[in-house]
Amino acid sequence: MKIIRFILQLARYPNVVCIMSSMRSGSTLLKSLIATAPDTSDLPEINFIEYKWYNRWKINLLSKADIIVMKYPRAFHHIKYPVLPKIGGLKKIFLVRDVFGTVQSLDKMLRLPNVTIDKKWTLKELANTYWYETNANLIKLLEENENDLLLVRYEDLISNPIATTKIVFEFIGSKQLKGVDTYSKPENYEWKWGSDDGGELIKSLKVQRSIKGDVISEEIKNLELEQKTKDLRTKLGYFD
Repeated sequence: MKIIRFILQLARYPNVVCIMSSMRSGSTLLKSLIATAPDTSDLPEINFIEYKWYNRWKINLLSKADIIVMKYPRAFHHIKYPVLPKIGGLKKIFLVRDVFGTVQSLDKMLRLPNVTIDKKWTLKELANTYWYETNANLIKLLEENENDLLLVRYEDLISNPIATTKIVFEFIGSKQLKGVDTYSKPENYEWKWGSDDGGELIKSLKVQRSIKGDVISEEIKNLELEQKTKDLRTKLGYFD
């Protein structure tokens, strides 16, 4: 019987969704909200870059859900991002956060004692190199694949989670008809730095603003953004 169930799982054709973003853009939160639907997976961070077209069977084994959701933000060392599995019917979600909030959150993360990286990043580099390159690649992908790629803004997810997640559920083809603003703790893994958000806010199990985190410091507000970064920020719908 186990062999038969294994073969059936290999043979099925679940929908596959990839969430793409920079780090510190809310991908753990979005993944957790999506996982509340009865037909979606609840997986830890999955490096979808590793899956090729011939690895479809490995993706099938990740979950028995009808919709398999993988999120993998761009790490600092990824020069080419994203590299997506070349499989039919792949749905893509481009999750973006404004440059100032992203940089402030990244700077806070990089100051944690348990976070180590090979290169020391300045605030200007986080904005004009990491944030810009990540989102420039993703907006290009959006323009090339409008029908199977959805743009989600972190700020919309935080301010109006029910309406935003309703759009997401419709886009991925879920049976979930209503949007949500709460979620559950994962059953088979733990949220932790290096794979998911390891902060305290995610453990509240409800979408909410971090009052302290929403206040952008004067140092970051006054960051010298290069013109390319300013233009991309405007293109993504962020205005002062």
